[in-house]
Amino acid sequence: MADTPRITADLGKGDEIAPGLIAEVVSQLGGVDILVNNAGIIRPQPIVEITAEDWDDLIAVNLTSVFLMTQAVVPAMREARWGRIIN
Repeated sequence: MADTPRITADLGKGDEIAPGLIAEVVSQLGGVDILVNNAGIIRPQPIVEITAEDWDDLIAVNLTSVFLMTQAVVPAMREARWGRIIN
């Protein structure tokens, strides 16, 4: 697996997802047939200690990234008339 391309992005930052991330995947791997939305973070804290910034980070990674990644791959999947998205 040493020859497998490594593509990284901070999924908490929407601007790193589309269109650049998907374009990079297509360039290096040829496309996206299956998307597994598996990014997630947790901060085990009492609710009174969670800051607005903590909350924004959780929502960005755990929810918004799922929406943005799905939105980014659906057009090519529709064009190919095939694809799978696993949440």
